[in-house]
Amino acid sequence: MRALSQAVLDERAVLPSLHLPYYPRSALAPGVLHLGLGAFHRAHQAVVFDALLQSGDPRWGVLGVAMRSTELADALARQDGLYTLQIASAEGRRWQGVGSIIGTCVAAREPDRVTAAIAAPATRWVTLTVTEKAYGPALAAQLVAGLAARHAAGLGGLTIASCDNLSGNGGKLRQLCLDTAAALDTVLA
Repeated sequence: MRALSQAVLDERAVLPSLHLPYYPRSALAPGVLHLGLGAFHRAHQAVVFDALLQSGDPRWGVLGVAMRSTELADALARQDGLYTLQIASAEGRRWQGVGSIIGTCVAAREPDRVTAAIAAPATRWVTLTVTEKAYGPALAAQLVAGLAARHAAGLGGLTIASCDNLSGNGGKLRQLCLDTAAALDTVLA
């Protein structure tokens, strides 16, 4: 069996029962930077972004960022970000190909790429599912570096959405970033 990739998708050389993304993935720029490339994001948020792309809105390509582990990011990169999701319902089970992840990287290995992605003009959303233990100085420093680069380029704001199951997650992330920014440059805070 051939591994899933953009070339296989272009050939439509996959199972006929597999629901595939039919939008032009090569024309997409990442409008979303997602930190924490785990199963929750891939089974939920990336599927929603995929549906938006399927509807014809090209602004929802995702750059998926693993925080430290290289295994998943590298596996997805070998598949051009494509993966399948099994969906079970009262009508039965079906497989859906998801194509919204158009690039991957690892923050610990490629911090400059993450900073550049936050600062990119096309980026409008930064979403996070990094678990509670990741809410610390390294995460804040990465976000603040990207936001500082974005500010220096004269770009407007973006939405940062903490999607972890953590009480007060948005407020905690905001304060962490403000404290980090103030320690670096009071103008940023």
